[in-house]
Formats: sequence, C-alpha cells, structure tokens
Amino acid sequence: MVGPVLGLGEAARACGVSTSTVRRRKDALVQAGATISDRRWSIPVAALIQVGLMPRVSPPDAEPGPPVQADELDELRERARAAEADAALLRERRTMAALEGQVSALQRALTTGPGEGSQGGSTPVSGGGGTGGVTPDSDTLSGGSTPEPRTDSKPAGFRVFWRRLRG
Repeated sequence: MVGPVLGLGEAARACGVSTSTVRRRKDALVQAGATISDRRWSIPVAALIQVGLMPRVSPPDAEPGPPVQADELDELRERARAAEADAALLRERRTMAALEGQVSALQRALTTGPGEGSQGGSTPVSGGGGTGGVTPDSDTLSGGSTPEPRTDSKPAGFRVFWRRLRG
C-alpha cells in the first residue's frame, strides 16, 4: 500500500484510541497491509481506515456565507474611500506641521543675530568664531529695524551673502 506509514503509538494518537485498542486489531491490520515485527509496527493509514480505526473523512466543503447585498457593498466601499481620504489628510497635516516648525526655526534664526540664539540673546559675537567677526548693530540688539552688518574689512562677497541672508 502506498501512503504514510505510522508506528503503533503514532497510529493510536492519529485514531484517538489507546495502543491496546490498536494491538487488539493486529490480525485485521496485518490482513489490510500492516507489517509487524518484534520491535516495530508499520501501519499504513489506509489500513487504519480499512479496519475502521480511523474514519474516512475529507475536509468539509466551505459553506457559502450570506450573499452581500449591493447596497451594503457600496456603503462599505464608500467608507473605505472616506477612511483613505482621512488618512491622506492626516498625513498632509503632519507634513504641514513639520514644515511650519522648520519655517519658524528659520524665522527665529533670521530675526536673531549670528550666535545670539545659542549664547543667550544679548552677547555679541567676537572675531574668533566661524562668522568672520561680524557683530550685530546696537539697533538689532534693541529690536530696531533690519540689521546691517559691520563690514569693516570684509570682502564684497561676504556683504552680498549677508544681505541675501537678511532679505
């Protein structure tokens, strides 16, 4: 016989019976194709079915569910579209919030003088830093009009950069 072959304990577990029940059916199993030696039982699954230890069952056919009505289907599709639109709107709001945070950080950087944001707000920058020795005017520190950098010995390119930065 072709098919899976089980030992005595495996056959008993597969059939849901005890090993002594399988042993009592030894003669019928041998006639159905099982081989039994002193140390090992080899029982084909087909023999277990033929003897009646294992029921011949196949998986049940899937039962069809209740038919979905067209109205319900349309409503579910509309809900799905609304949920997708809500998710897209939420993603857009998160993106906008992140961009607004970046814009406000840039505005703060532009309204404070170089180095003011990291040094407490009122200490002018000295000539040793990476800013090239530019210090904000006293108008800038007191909240006056748009600051003009001191460009006492700075190259023209630096002045153009500063003007573009301050707008």
